[in-house]
Order: sequence, then structure tokens, then C-alpha cells
Amino acid sequence: MTKPLVSINCITYNHENYIAQTIEGFLIQKTTFPIEIIICEDASTDNTAKIIQEYVDKYPDLIIPLFQETNQYSKGKNPGFEISMPKCQGKYIAHCEGDDFWTDPYKLQKQVDFMEANPDYSFIFHDCEILDQKTGEKILRVGNRQIDVVVDLESIILENNVPTASILHRNILNFRSLPPWYLTVSKGDYALVILLSERGLGKYLPDVMSVYRVHIGGVWSGTNIAYRNSEDIKFFEFLNEQFSNQKVRNAIKKRLNHCLFEKAFIKIKRGELVSGLYLYLLHMNANKEKKNQNEMKKILSAFKIGLLYLFRKPIAYLKLDVNNSSV
Repeated sequence: MTKPLVSINCITYNHENYIAQTIEGFLIQKTTFPIEIIICEDASTDNTAKIIQEYVDKYPDLIIPLFQETNQYSKGKNPGFEISMPKCQGKYIAHCEGDDFWTDPYKLQKQVDFMEANPDYSFIFHDCEILDQKTGEKILRVGNRQIDVVVDLESIILENNVPTASILHRNILNFRSLPPWYLTVSKGDYALVILLSERGLGKYLPDVMSVYRVHIGGVWSGTNIAYRNSEDIKFFEFLNEQFSNQKVRNAIKKRLNHCLFEKAFIKIKRGELVSGLYLYLLHMNANKEKKNQNEMKKILSAFKIGLLYLFRKPIAYLKLDVNNSSV
């Protein structure tokens, strides 16, 4: 068998409603080079494994399944990086999780053409659509926003505009000996491009060539805002311990301060008014590029929600007490 130039890395769990469309996005790719499709199926409890096997039976020389007997994610492992990526043989690795999908049949060809012509670049990514599975609404991840077309480590930390299903990178990382912090953070895709940015530049293509689904079962999109905020804070605290370059540390500090600024509003909306306001005052300069009046509107709105929360708690308690007394 000819060695593939590109390995497609797909991790999936309980994606029976989506995995077929994901695989079809791989199969429509028109390339002048060989590819392989590696799918790590993390012991789903639905029909995901069955659907994958049907595709394996049709394309046995193209699709390599890695069926797990027990769920590895629940054991603290990152299946995509610890199980499937070490199996990738290609010069390049492209990523797409089992609930996202590619829409452009020339996606891989466009990305590889650029990478082959530009050896100083370690990865390339593109714009995508974000699909709300519940409402059907679609928005662009980047769209008309002005972002860096050529990205380095500093701009990746500051902007984070890299959708997972858009990434193609050189197979230059040793996934069997990743930094310890890498496997402790939940934002593995973000950590991946940071590791890649240490080894070369990144390139942004404005082409919209993939779809990211937001749905209740999503590993990240299915979580609440407080959890995502706490994981963001943990992530940037880890990063702050890894880098000594002052420009990079300044970028990390800016993102961390912004996350703490957002945490202040989360606390206030939960009724934690004193600690929330204290945190807000400590990090209010994190959003200094916004107008002060917009900041004040946001803080007043958060206070309103927090006060209502505190007011409703005793009312709910009194109602419960009255109901219990009347029994």
C-alpha cells in the first residue's frame, strides 16, 4: 500500500446522528495524493461503532478503525492525541471530530499545496460555519473580522481563531511524549496549535470548508459557560508556567485577565456580588479597548441578574416552608 501523504484523524463518541456525514466529508476529497482515514471510536453506547464498521467494510484500504473496548476519555486520556495520532503515517495530519464535517472537496488539496510550497509553515487552517443543531442557525467563525493571516505563537494565544476541523499540520510532534500540561487541559485543540506555533508559522485561509456543530452532546459546546470559563483560566495558568519569552507571557497574561474579567460577571450573575465586584475591579482593564459606557451597562445588567437571584432564593424558601407547613 502506498504511504499516505495525509492522515485524517477523527475521534468520535456517541455520534450516531453525525458520523456518517463526517465520513462522507472525508470521502468526497479530491486529491492528487493518497490519504488514510483513522477513526478512534471511544466505546460509544449508541450505534456509532456499527456505522463506522459499515464504512470500513466498503473502504477497507482507506479507513483504519481504532475501536476502544472501554471509554478512554473517562479515564483521563485524550484519544485523539494519545491513541490515534501516533498511528498517523502521513507527512501531514488533518483533524475532524465525529460531530463536525468538511464541505469542500478540495479542502485537503488546497491546504497541502500551500504547505508543500512553504516549508517554514507548520500548520494551516481556514474559516468554518458554526451550526446550532437545535435551531438550524449558521454563523461564520471568522467571517468579516480582521485576523492575522500569518500567525505566530503570540497571535495564536491572543486570537484563537482556529476551528479544530480546519487544521492541517506537519506530522512533526511526538505524540508519545507530550508535555505533561498538555494532557491535563480540556482545550486540546488549542494546545495543539500552540505546540505547532513553537515550531513554525501558521497560515489562515478565508475559505469556508467545514462545519462545527453546537449540540447538547458536544464535549465542549454542551458544557455551561462557568465550566468553560474555569477551564480557560486553568489553561492560561498552565501556559504561563511554560513560557519565558516576555512577549508571549504578556499575551498569556492578557488572555488570562480577560478570562478573570468574564468570571467576575459570572459570579455577579450568580449573586456573589461582593467577590464578583472585587474581581471586576481587579481586572476591569482587561477590556480597556471597549468604551466605559458599555462596561457600565454590562456590570449593571449583571448586578440586576445577581440581585434577582438573591431575591428569588428567600422567596422560593418561604414558598417551600409554607407548603411544608400546610401538609
